[in-house]
Amino acid sequence: MNIYRLLGDGSHLIAMIYLLLWIIKRKSCSGISGKTQFVHCIVFTLRYLDLFKYFISYYNTLIKLIFLTITYATTGLIAIGYNGTYEMEEDNLKLSYILIPSFILGMLFTYTYDILEICWSMSLFLEALAILPQLIMSHNRGESLGVIRHYMLMLAFYKTMYCFNWVYRKLCMDYFSLTSVIAGTGQTLVYYAAVKMLYSDQVVFYDRDIFLQYKTLLTESSHAQNRRLNQNSG
Repeated sequence: MNIYRLLGDGSHLIAMIYLLLWIIKRKSCSGISGKTQFVHCIVFTLRYLDLFKYFISYYNTLIKLIFLTITYATTGLIAIGYNGTYEMEEDNLKLSYILIPSFILGMLFTYTYDILEICWSMSLFLEALAILPQLIMSHNRGESLGVIRHYMLMLAFYKTMYCFNWVYRKLCMDYFSLTSVIAGTGQTLVYYAAVKMLYSDQVVFYDRDIFLQYKTLLTESSHAQNRRLNQNSG
């Protein structure tokens, strides 16, 4: 264990908790891709199949269980539509575009053709592409929610710390995983491209739900004011 791994895991965990709490607090999953969260469920399920077969440390076991729990909880809330706020028509990237390349790359870069090893390799490439449905959805909506911007920044920081973690493990522990580095480097580039897109003029920074709430309030206020004017004139 090293500081880069801890910072990476911490940032990743905060991003996941932040997104889940935002959904619960707002009672809305508007603007959040259910497909991205579903793919993350697949990622962690495949990666942690060895959870009860190998024991590495209490920290390792605990963080895996927490990641699984939060991801499944977030996906579950989106799956039930949460007050009818899930916008399925805008979350329209086909999952086959993510699953098929990840399976092929996982097979090509696996160390051994053992089922657990293949699942682990596939999960690395799958995680690198998991954010794509969210980016497509944000582009389709033409808006960039504050929660998604913050979520992406924390994910970018998480993966950056893991890049430093790989360097540390190579220099200090003489450990190097080519599969992790290839998939992780690609994932880091995707995250930074996502941050750049979300903070560019390709999407507008506003919250549709809040805008509609204010619009409703202004409309109701306008109607009330018109009624008072009609009463006074009468």
